[in-house]
Amino acid sequence: MRDFSKVADFLVPRRRQTHLIVFVMSLLMLPGISATFSPIDIESYDLESPELDANEILMDKFSAAGGIEAFGIYLRDPSHFGEPLRCLNDC
Repeated sequence: MRDFSKVADFLVPRRRQTHLIVFVMSLLMLPGISATFSPIDIESYDLESPELDANEILMDKFSAAGGIEAFGIYLRDPSHFGEPLRCLNDC
């Protein structure tokens, strides 16, 4: 939005209704605050996946600095991404 004057021209004459709507919307958000501040039970999530197992293996075999790059390059198979790119020298 580049120009706020149209919005202001609409809201300023209706400022009582605007404040009432903002107040009601704020009240509707109050029940979510308790859910936001409640602790998360990590043990309830199933964290077993082949990707995490592969990441653990790569972190054990490679250094921590190159583990993430190796994880991304190792799992990428060009056959799943369409035709391979041609080299610039082939043109």
